[in-house]
Amino acid sequence: MRQALANLERLGGSSSNVPGLKESFAGDHSELGMLLARSGRTPEAEASYRKAVEVYEALAAASPDAPSSRDRLAGAYQALGSVLRR
Repeated sequence: MRQALANLERLGGSSSNVPGLKESFAGDHSELGMLLARSGRTPEAEASYRKAVEVYEALAAASPDAPSSRDRLAGAYQALGSVLRR
């Protein structure tokens, strides 16, 4: 998973203008955060979720009329909150 994220980052990751790449980048960070949290690696999970939130915030700001962007952002915030409660 980390290698996939590194490859996405090299392609432009969170700053890409390629449709769908930012969504994939944020989604992969969310998935990695989940895996890290389940394995007890809380600080790393937090960092991964924070990256997902950062990208989803940019996507929601760029497309304020797209409910899916706000929904994904809310999910990332919820996951981050769960990790911070630990």
